[in-house]
Amino acid sequence: MFTIVIADMMDRFYFSDLIDEESMEVYGSADTLELAKKIANDLFISKNSRWDSLDQMNELDAGYDIWIYDNSFKKVYRAHEAFKKKWFR
Repeated sequence: MFTIVIADMMDRFYFSDLIDEESMEVYGSADTLELAKKIANDLFISKNSRWDSLDQMNELDAGYDIWIYDNSFKKVYRAHEAFKKKWFR
């Protein structure tokens, strides 16, 4: 089982490796990592559609990232990684 969380990067930039209920919203879970990644990438696009690039978003430590944790609460995926080379616009 994989847990999918939405991280507000403006609020939690300095605490990005911590799970903190104030800065993150548990979106849901998925049985497989493949399904969790699809959900995470779709959420990333919908939450960050106003940004023109990942660089623009990162410049302000703003926007949202979607993270996936495994059963041991180890972060196994960060959705922004899928958009480093090619933005979704």
